[in-house]
Amino acid sequence: MKKVIFTVMLVMILGACSDDGNDSNKNDNVNESSENTQQKNTNNAPNNNEDTVSEDPLDDVVAHFENDGFEIGEKTEKVAEMVGATDGFGIALDGTDIELYLYDDDSEDLEEIKENNEYDMDGFVFPALANGNIVIINYDEYPDEDDVVDAFNGY
Repeated sequence: MKKVIFTVMLVMILGACSDDGNDSNKNDNVNESSENTQQKNTNNAPNNNEDTVSEDPLDDVVAHFENDGFEIGEKTEKVAEMVGATDGFGIALDGTDIELYLYDDDSEDLEEIKENNEYDMDGFVFPALANGNIVIINYDEYPDEDDVVDAFNGY
C-alpha cells in the first residue's frame, strides 16, 4: 500500500513539474544513447572499462539490461532529489517499471541504501539496491526479481 501511495504522489509531482513538451526528443536521445552504448558494450562485461562507459552511467545500465536480453521500454522522468540522488529516471523492463538513480559517492542516502538494501523516504520504506553509486528501485515489482537483480549486480 505504501508503494502505491508513493507512486501516486510521485506521478502527481512529476506530472506537474515535467511537462515541457520535449518528451519525444528525450526518448529519441535515450534510444540513440542506448544504441551507441550497446554497440560499445557487446561483451556484457561490467562497465568499468573506459571503452565501454558513456557520458551517462545510467544509460550504460540500461544498455547493460538490453544486452542481457531485457526489452527496454519508455524512459520516464523522476524527481531524483526526492530520494537524495543527483539524477534518475524510470525505465520499463519487459513492460515492468523500475527506477535507476545516480548518487554522489559521499551521499548519506547512498550509504543507507548500501547498509540496509532499502530507502526510507519520510516513513515510506522500499527495497533499493546499490551498485557503486547507482541505485535501482522498484526491481521487486518485476515478475522474476532475481533476473533483474543479477543483471544489475552484473553491471
